[in-house]
Amino acid sequence: MKNKQVLVFFLLMLMVACHCSPSEPTFQVEVTNKVLSQEIHAYYDSILQSENANELAKGDSVYVWVYFKELNDSMTRYAMQYIYDLDILEMFPAEFVCMVGGHPVFFSAAGGYSEYDFKHPFFGIPPKLNDALLKRYFPTKYEEKLRQRKQMEETGYASVASRISHPTICFLTFLRDSLVDKQYGKGRPRDRVIIKMNGEDVML
Repeated sequence: MKNKQVLVFFLLMLMVACHCSPSEPTFQVEVTNKVLSQEIHAYYDSILQSENANELAKGDSVYVWVYFKELNDSMTRYAMQYIYDLDILEMFPAEFVCMVGGHPVFFSAAGGYSEYDFKHPFFGIPPKLNDALLKRYFPTKYEEKLRQRKQMEETGYASVASRISHPTICFLTFLRDSLVDKQYGKGRPRDRVIIKMNGEDVML
């Protein structure tokens, strides 16, 4: 009887493992802070009303990347930006994906990647999972990627169209669970910005 119970247990575990295969990404994390969720949603809306509306017309999602880090024991910074070239997923892997307003938002934590040494990353998205994400949310770009791979196999080279993009970053600074500063700027998500604290300018 005991051996039978053990066998049933392992069969159940195998079913769970198969159900959660990398080919079917699932969402197990949600944005619980209402203010952060509203700000992400507003940022999405600003993108959809501008140059990237045609991406949705092609059936693709708009890729918003949120970088976050703790500034001290009570303050947190979230930096949102739109990224056009989805190869960025391979260079700067996201730790988790949340659905906000029906759109996928990719979150990456401080320390999860290097901005300088792309050739020796400590973390990365497995190729199969990366393809699954592209296929699910960016079907047009996924088909283009398959075309490039096929061309590379047949000819030894592939024509790749790339676009240099320097999107405006939205910097959100939270004191515990309250938004205390919001500003836009160019640069990098890791950059420090000047905010008002007790009437004084502070670089954080």
